[in-house]
Amino acid sequence: MTFNHNQIRARLLHQAFILTLAVFSLFNTTQASGKASPQPHEIIQTAAESAFAQIIALKNKEGGTAKDKDVETVIEETLMPVVSHQFAAYKVLGQHTKKLSKDELRKFIAAFRNHLIGNYAGILKQYDNQIVQFYPVAVSEKSREVGVRGTLINEDGPNINFVFKMRKMRSNEWKVYDVVAEGISLVDTKRNEFSSVIRNKGIAELIALIDSST
Repeated sequence: MTFNHNQIRARLLHQAFILTLAVFSLFNTTQASGKASPQPHEIIQTAAESAFAQIIALKNKEGGTAKDKDVETVIEETLMPVVSHQFAAYKVLGQHTKKLSKDELRKFIAAFRNHLIGNYAGILKQYDNQIVQFYPVAVSEKSREVGVRGTLINEDGPNINFVFKMRKMRSNEWKVYDVVAEGISLVDTKRNEFSSVIRNKGIAELIALIDSST
């Protein structure tokens, strides 16, 4: 079976979302325990063993499937509190950010957040016990951004290599804002996808399109 460029790109991004969710789920659990925030690579190393516990439990309960609403609840509770969707939204908008009013920016960030939840829900439902490996990264007190490498091992195809882009926020918490899968950045992909709509039809039309697809 052969795949065109768009199909390969979509497949890689699907894998990226699966791996990213593993990071977020454990990160939230660690923070909630009240312990000192772990280093970025420690978050990812442990995530492979525990991140999908809730979704697997849902699938077992429902006979192999999980309801969309239940999956979105899992994402809302475990993923969204730790993902910097605001920072990701600014990165996606790029140069268009300065051209937007505060109200337009607020509406875009809200729409983008819902867009992420919908995307993550669709991808998380496809999780099929893939094996994930993570690699340590050096972090100093002055570090503001790091890239943590990971590999998703596929039994029916080539392995997929990832880099998690994490940023240390003003709260001193490390949060993931982008994932690069085999050189394809989720943020860059969304920026390219949205930029032409903003240029040709405006931000209001883009927000409407995002809302209609959620």
